[in-house]
Amino acid sequence: MAVPEADFQAMQQKKRRISRRDDEGGLDSVFEKIEEVVLAAQGLTEVTSAIQELSDIVRQNRKTTLALTEEQSRNVRAAFTCLVCRGLFCP
Repeated sequence: MAVPEADFQAMQQKKRRISRRDDEGGLDSVFEKIEEVVLAAQGLTEVTSAIQELSDIVRQNRKTTLALTEEQSRNVRAAFTCLVCRGLFCP
């Protein structure tokens, strides 16, 4: 079956436009995922800092019972609270 060249070209152009729209829609979801990763990475920094602080305390007080100040206790709890519980990923 033969299709006139002009009709074939018009059909090809339409396909390209549709696929471009799909690509642009996909970029939004990629940007959302990148934002989620950045927020999660910020949470990891807090966890790393809390672990480092605890490690330093333990190194200094190897033979004593570990007692945290109220601020240290809050920092540990905040560092280990998941991002969902903090409400960062809730709509």
